[in-house]
Amino acid sequence: MSISDHYKPLRDLMASLPPHEKVIIVGHSFGGLAISQAMERFPHKISVGVFLTALMPGPSLNASTVYQESSRRQGDQLDNRYTYGDGPKSPPTTLTLGPIQLKSRLYELSPIEL
Repeated sequence: MSISDHYKPLRDLMASLPPHEKVIIVGHSFGGLAISQAMERFPHKISVGVFLTALMPGPSLNASTVYQESSRRQGDQLDNRYTYGDGPKSPPTTLTLGPIQLKSRLYELSPIEL
C-alpha cells in the first residue's frame, strides 16, 4: 500500500462534499502531505489548511524530496525499527522510533526527568 492509498479516504470525502461547502482541514506529521494533496486537488472546497507540526511540501518540494532530505539529515537510523507487513520485498508498513533515536534526535533539548 502506498502513501497515496492511505490518503484515498480523504480524497473520497473531499470529492463527496456538496459543491459550495468548504471545510477546514488539519494535518499532523505526515498528515501534512495528505492535506497538501487535498488542497491541490480541491482548492475550492477548503477554506483553511492547518499544518500542525506537519510536513509541508510546496511547488518545488514534493513528498519524495521531503523524505530524501529528511533521511539525509538524519543519517544513521540508530535503533529505529521498520516492519514489513507486506513482505520483505515491499516497502515498510511501519516505523518504530527507538529510545536512542528519540533521545538524541527528537528530544535532545528536553530536560531530563528526575
